[in-house]
Amino acid sequence: MNLQTKVQLSKEETAAIKAEIDAANTVARRERVSKPHETFEAVGRAYQLAVGIHYKKGMGFALLNKSFYLFYILGDLVKGYENLTEAEDIFQELNHIEGTAWIANIRGSLYLQSGEYEKAFAAYRGAIEGFRLCEDKDGESLAIYLLGNLYLDLKDYKNAKTYHERSYYLADQMKEDTMLANSLTSLANDYHGLNELDKAIATFEQAIEKSVAIGNPNIEARAWNDLAQVYETKGEYEKAIDYSTKSLEQRKLHGNKPGIITALLTLGKLYHKTHKQEQAIDFLQKSIELAETLNAKPKMMRAYQELAIIYKETEQPWQALAVYEKYMEIKAAVMGEETSSQLRNANALYEAEKSKREAEIERLRNVELKAAYEEIEEKNQHIIDSIKYAKRIQEAILDPVETVSKQIGNAFIFYQPKDIVSGDFYWYGEVEKDEEPDKKYKIVIAADCTGHGVPGAFMTVMGNDFLNDIILTRQITNPAEILYKLDEKVTTTLNKQGSVATNDGMDITILTFDETAQEVHFSGAKNSLYLIRNGEVEETKGAKFPIGSTQYETTKVFTTTTLSVNPQDVFYLFTDGCQDQFGEQGKYMKRRFRELLLQVHTLDPEMQCQAIATEIRQWQGSKVQTDDWLVIGIKR
Repeated sequence: MNLQTKVQLSKEETAAIKAEIDAANTVARRERVSKPHETFEAVGRAYQLAVGIHYKKGMGFALLNKSFYLFYILGDLVKGYENLTEAEDIFQELNHIEGTAWIANIRGSLYLQSGEYEKAFAAYRGAIEGFRLCEDKDGESLAIYLLGNLYLDLKDYKNAKTYHERSYYLADQMKEDTMLANSLTSLANDYHGLNELDKAIATFEQAIEKSVAIGNPNIEARAWNDLAQVYETKGEYEKAIDYSTKSLEQRKLHGNKPGIITALLTLGKLYHKTHKQEQAIDFLQKSIELAETLNAKPKMMRAYQELAIIYKETEQPWQALAVYEKYMEIKAAVMGEETSSQLRNANALYEAEKSKREAEIERLRNVELKAAYEEIEEKNQHIIDSIKYAKRIQEAILDPVETVSKQIGNAFIFYQPKDIVSGDFYWYGEVEKDEEPDKKYKIVIAADCTGHGVPGAFMTVMGNDFLNDIILTRQITNPAEILYKLDEKVTTTLNKQGSVATNDGMDITILTFDETAQEVHFSGAKNSLYLIRNGEVEETKGAKFPIGSTQYETTKVFTTTTLSVNPQDVFYLFTDGCQDQFGEQGKYMKRRFRELLLQVHTLDPEMQCQAIATEIRQWQGSKVQTDDWLVIGIKR
């Protein structure tokens, strides 16, 4: 439409064209997932019409819909951002609250995809507020649903379920079938995370039925893939592979790139579990290649982690090292400091304070003060770099918790440092003695070094090194003997500079499994062991002395306690971080911690770990993390 034509249009004709553009944009927004290619063509025509009559609102929504297609179907981040930014500029110029809220929804999803959880949370909250201001229930329902998905990604299943139930309720009120199907799929994932497997399966089946009825293959494909993961949890791997393969075929047919990555990753993990390593590696590598085009870093991280485990298990050390380095690189960039919400908040506060200080310095125009500030900033950066280097050292000596859990067998490790680096550490080793060729000893250790942060981290490096020498080199497996040798080494090392007494050291729990004799041997230094047997918690206390501290005038005594191992026994090693955590209701305390373990001990190890993490984080609430958290559970 040229300028001459535009001038000749009557008001009625212009209004009719605007209505046509608005209708096209509304339909496109609702069908851009189920019919992506058709809607992209339709909004292209709507955009040209809007430009022809200089209808900025129509241009903005058309660009918004085009950006969705470019991001999620074509994976073209550059053009996607160009369209999104242009739409955002239009809505800001018009002060259009609803348009700005839809922009926030897409930005939140992009932040979530790249692992920027704080930004995603802020974007979704902003979208919800905007939609409520303009009473857009459709948009509000979607934003609430997406916020639930953020909590689902963080494995906070209780909060995820709350938001998904709300989005389902709003969609049901509006009879919005697409959102109903989406909400059902996410609710089913919430039930899976909460270990309500039968409820999860039934809800997935509802979601699949609904998505088939409305002809939405993308939601159906997602439901099939996520249902596959429930059957993975149940150990029914062949059924899981069938469902995930069905999902992958549907997603390829409709060009859903984020969905294709997810299905490839799921299949890689499933083939790994069924010991078909070549197929597993092929699927995981394909998921990484596609994830790189969308900057889907959390998915890349999970794929590299799974590949590292496969290469290690198949005795390909150089490949394992290479992909593990990639995993750590992406984890540091996206999640390393993400796993602790407190650290993310601290970073946000730091940036805010930094901006305030910069503004004040500029206001005062004090060149000397600014120079001094920049010098402090440079020194602070050196300190932060040193801490991060310490973190890399610590990560190099501690195998990933997933790897160690598998080596122990039927076990989990819940490990959450308070700071960038940790004063708690776990250790695992296997010993086959020459004099006992028919026996294999498995030694599991949980330790809490003096302090946390960098001082504690250096103690963990020293402790790990000493344990390697005592257990793996000298082949000492008796827990009490290990503690005596460790105490001697730590005390000698810490007192090399003189005879001044020191309180530095560590509290530690050691378990040695003798699987041939069906026995476990325990000794602890200021740490206890919990055994849950026949629905009761049995505590075996360790010595009252720590390792390394020289403040005690009496001779330290460590003893080994031998326990039989019965079917369904669950052993727990832990440090004091969880039970000492403060929340809005005070300290968590030992009694509550014992009750928590009793509640979860019948679950599979992975689900126990998730349940413990969720409970402690919910108790913590808005309070800072008090100490490092470490719990090891071993089910027999």
